[in-house]
Amino acid sequence: MEERKRVWAEEKARDEEDRKLEEEELEAERKHKAKVEKLRQEKERRRREEEERMKIKRFLEQQKEGDAEEPASKRQKTNDGSASKVVEKDDAPKKEAAQDEKIRAGLSMEEIKKLYPLLPKSREDLFKYELNWERIEEAKVVSRVCRKFVSKKIEELMGAEEESMITVILKLLDKRCSPDLLIQKIGCIFEEATDGFVEKLWRVIVFEDMKLHKMLDL
Repeated sequence: MEERKRVWAEEKARDEEDRKLEEEELEAERKHKAKVEKLRQEKERRRREEEERMKIKRFLEQQKEGDAEEPASKRQKTNDGSASKVVEKDDAPKKEAAQDEKIRAGLSMEEIKKLYPLLPKSREDLFKYELNWERIEEAKVVSRVCRKFVSKKIEELMGAEEESMITVILKLLDKRCSPDLLIQKIGCIFEEATDGFVEKLWRVIVFEDMKLHKMLDL
């Protein structure tokens, strides 16, 4: 009887040891798979980041090439056939004192709320809205309002503030770029998010223009 108990205890101990070894092997395999998966994800993350960097680099190079070609296309011929000097746009347009005072005064919250229902509802109507670019430039809407919006959205879409991208988009707006052209220009960067980004940006610009119109009419 005692011998049987001893044998049974030894078998139980061996079974327990085998079970522990099996669990250790399974745990080691699980950790190995987790490590491999982590390395794979890290490699994939770096690959995506590198792709994003290359896309941005190519995009910025294209924009630089476009900027370099633009002055040449704007040159006018003089009587002797030589290229005349490009007249650059004045970045500081004249402001009338009365208008400037109204813009600084701003609108009340109640007046702003009344403008929301007047915003174009459809994308088509939004993009067709006739902006008063002179008024927008005088109020520095691009640098004062659009920069904040663009910076925030780029950080959301790309995971970081890309100052070079922000600058390019603001430069396009400074050139009075249409929404359709803006989509075409930045589509290679934002891909499927481009349409939504530009539509929201244009809604901001249109609303700012409506506010300016209301302020100057008061």
